[in-house]
Amino acid sequence: IVRSHISMLNPIINIGYKAYSYPKRAYDVAMSYNLNEALIQKEDDFVVDWQKFMIAKGSPNPITSYTMDFDQENQVIRVTWEYDVYLEKKFNTRSYDSFLILYNAEDNGGEYPLLMNDSKDSLISGKQNVKIPKHKKEVTYEVFIFFVESYGGGNTDSMHLGKIKV
Repeated sequence: IVRSHISMLNPIINIGYKAYSYPKRAYDVAMSYNLNEALIQKEDDFVVDWQKFMIAKGSPNPITSYTMDFDQENQVIRVTWEYDVYLEKKFNTRSYDSFLILYNAEDNGGEYPLLMNDSKDSLISGKQNVKIPKHKKEVTYEVFIFFVESYGGGNTDSMHLGKIKV
């Protein structure tokens, strides 16, 4: 179950675990982490605890509060946030680019299993949008955000922002 999600998210995991995983492959480190932290046994089955699932490991995610809205008319999800200035200064994440990921964990991914922001706003901008293509049916996405250094190594932990139906 975790393997299929990590395979689907592999392009993101390669970015989100690159600094954390060396000398191992990002995929292997992500698998190990999420098997230990985010897999829960329910009766005879296993399920993923999306709150604990990490698509990125790095410095602490500085977001302290956030809002998530879906603008139906323009087909855009907008996330706005406040952040911990102490953490931002300590890890020098001020100009890191935001990576907002919408992942459809159901229906084998459906039409648009993975969506991300095209343009990247910085941590200090406090906002990021993702354009949503028109869907034939309603889809539930798991929403994650993390921040990545524009050039080079650093990134923050991912944070699960919850689910959104579009």
